[in-house]
Amino acid sequence: MKKQNTANNGRAQATRAAIGSIRCEGLRPSTNTSKHLRNYSSGKISASQLHESVMGVVESLLARSNR
Repeated sequence: MKKQNTANNGRAQATRAAIGSIRCEGLRPSTNTSKHLRNYSSGKISASQLHESVMGVVESLLARSNR
């Protein structure tokens, strides 16, 4: 249990750092991306799953902007 809490704390720190970095650029994460970040922080999804879902959002936005 302690090992999982330590991992989740590390995930939470990484998530806060990522959101802070995004906000420093004058941006904000989408509602969908925020949901995925919360799921990653709590250990519900892996880093690979987070990456896949966020890249799906990015690709969708890029495709929409190229229309």
